Parts: sequence; structure tokens; C-alpha cells
Amino acid sequence: MIEEGERVKWWKNPVKFFIHGVSFSVLFWILLIVWSLMFVVLVVFGAFIGVIIGFVILVYIMGGLNCFLTDRLWFPVDTQWKSILAHGFYLFIVFVVVGFALVILPIILLPSVATRIVSFIIVTFIDGYAAKYVAESWRVREGEPREERVAGAFFRREWDSSMLGKQ
Repeated sequence: MIEEGERVKWWKNPVKFFIHGVSFSVLFWILLIVWSLMFVVLVVFGAFIGVIIGFVILVYIMGGLNCFLTDRLWFPVDTQWKSILAHGFYLFIVFVVVGFALVILPIILLPSVATRIVSFIIVTFIDGYAAKYVAESWRVREGEPREERVAGAFFRREWDSSMLGKQ
């Protein structure tokens, strides 16, 4: 038999996934408006370099926003600039795949308002889960020295003597 406390624990994660997904979506769209204005200025004055800088800023916004939300809802994460950049790039790739599979395809196959609403509700849970999963790579563990978590999973590498050519 399930006790009342266990039932609360079971529902705690899905609610937090939903809150993470909705919060990320709302805050990201607000920041996306600001970013789009910056992007226009960067492209006008910087042409191709402006596009690259604009994309880097977008990825940085995604990583920083997810670091902020993960820190508030789940656990502390590394917030060095390289970590945030790698975090955002990884999250961008995950969200593009998830967005295409769960938002774009259903809307193309069944174009209706109901499809959009159902897709949004489903995707908020999945985005929250994906955002937490991505953030796990940059989780700060208690007592871990700062030097060992410099740049998260993308820049971290375990070296041993065989990799350096020493036997």
C-alpha cells in the first residue's frame, strides 16, 4: 500500500518537469524578443560575423536560462561561461530534435488548434525532463573542486598516461 508521503514524492517530479518546461518556454520567448532585436543590429552591422555572434548569444541565453531554472528547481549547476555555452549548445540540439518530432510533425500532419494545445502540454513535460537531463552534465557535487568542473561534459576529459604516449 502506498503511503501519503510516497504519493507526494511520485507526483513531485512530473510537476517539477512541467514547471521547468513552462518556465523555460515563457522566459525564453521573452528573452528571444530581446535577442531578435540584438540579432537584427548584429546582422546589419556585422553581416556574417553578426550572424555567428547572434547564434552564440542565443545559445548562451539558452544555457544561462536553463542553469538558472535548474538551480532553482533541482540542483546547483556550474555557471562558468564555457559551461553555460556548452550547456546551451547541447540543449539547443536536444530542443531542435524534440521540437521537430513532437511539435512540427503533429502540426503538419493534423493542423488544428487542438493539436497545438496537446503538443504544447506534452512538450512542456518533455522539455522539462530534457532540460534537467542536459543539466546533469554540469551538476555541481558537494566538495568538488572548482577546477575539476571547469567546463562541463563537453570540455571535460579524463587523461591517463596511455593517452599521452607514455607506457
